[in-house]
Order: sequence, then structure tokens, then C-alpha cells
Amino acid sequence: MAKAFLGEIRMFGGYFAPDGWALCDGRRLAVDQHRDLFALIGTRYGGDGVNEFAVPDLAGRVPVHRPVSDRPGSSDGVQPSLAVTFLISLTGPVANPDRSYDSTPFEDADRYIGEIRIFATTYIPRGWVPCDGRIMQVAKHTELFSLLGTAYGGDGRQTFALPDLRGRVPIMWKEHAPPGTASERLGGVGAGGVSAGTRAAVPLIVCISLGGDYPPRT
Repeated sequence: MAKAFLGEIRMFGGYFAPDGWALCDGRRLAVDQHRDLFALIGTRYGGDGVNEFAVPDLAGRVPVHRPVSDRPGSSDGVQPSLAVTFLISLTGPVANPDRSYDSTPFEDADRYIGEIRIFATTYIPRGWVPCDGRIMQVAKHTELFSLLGTAYGGDGRQTFALPDLRGRVPIMWKEHAPPGTASERLGGVGAGGVSAGTRAAVPLIVCISLGGDYPPRT
């Protein structure tokens, strides 16, 4: 969300991509409007490479780290897994939806409320909580509730729930997806996740940065 590298992909618990980000839904972007991003990802996710290129399409799919022999954007149907910690932010500015995908303003903050990141440690930083489906009080977290609603559970009056990613994989939520498919509903059927291959999946917003620092090579 804020302080991102160009082309960085992050997850978000709300219903939209924040300003300066675009949904990872395979949409086509104009090369002349996003030359730096095009220089990074080219046409590996689609597009003619002259007038347009595509962002990754993670709608209903599970992101996995590519093997050395595979190029980004490829898929072999295998779903390996590794236990990590998913945390959701309780603090930060409230994100604004970006409906044009052309502007790239960024706020000087570490993260947005509702932003989800992956941590390799069991330590929980201040202002973050695990994505474990816990019930939250609306009165204490009104801004987060305004973003999540009851997509992941709760009565919507006094309580709401956080995404529950325990033993589950995040997949991209796809608006207007066919009924019964893995990406049909933000949060999944009954907030308990839906099947995606060999693991239960929880549909979330996955978005790619359209601005930010050009990432240096290591």
C-alpha cells in the first residue's frame, strides 16, 4: 500500500484496490501509461507488448513461488505449501479505492488498515494481529470494520471477524465470479474458506503496485 516497490504484490482485506494499486485480475494496462512497470514484467502475463500488457491474473488461483526452471506467470498445477504467519494491520490510514488505475499517489505511512502481509517469524509486531478468524468489536475498530464488513464473519452490529488463513491459502477474489467457484465471495462461503485444489482457500483482494520506487537488483 504505502512505501511500495513498483510491481510489488500485496494482499488487502477490503473490497477494492487502494489508490495507486490495481487488482491482480489479468487486466490490460497501456504501455505508454505504465512504462516502468512494463519494463519489469513485460508480456509474461499477457498483452501484445506494443500497446498493452497484462498484470498477473490471480483470480481463483493460488500464488506459489516459482521454481528456478519456471518463468513468472507459468503454472504446473502443483500446490506446494509452507507454514508462515499472515498478519492484518489494525493501524494506518484508511485506503481509498482507485477506480481509474492511472494515478499513483502514495501516503507516507508504513501500511494501510486492513493490509495483509506475510511474516516468517512468530513475533507479532505492534498494530498487527494474526489472520486467525478472531472476532473483533465494531465499536473498537470502526475503520477496519468499514473495510471488511462481515465478509469474514460477525453479526455486523457489534462484531465482525478477521480473515481466517490458518491452514488455508489466500486466493484472489473475483467480482462477478460464477456461483460456487473458489473466488465467488470475498472471505469464502460461510467465512470458512472454499476449496482450491488440495487446500481450503480464502478469497482476498490481491493487488499490484502501479507506483513507488523502481526496485534495485541485488
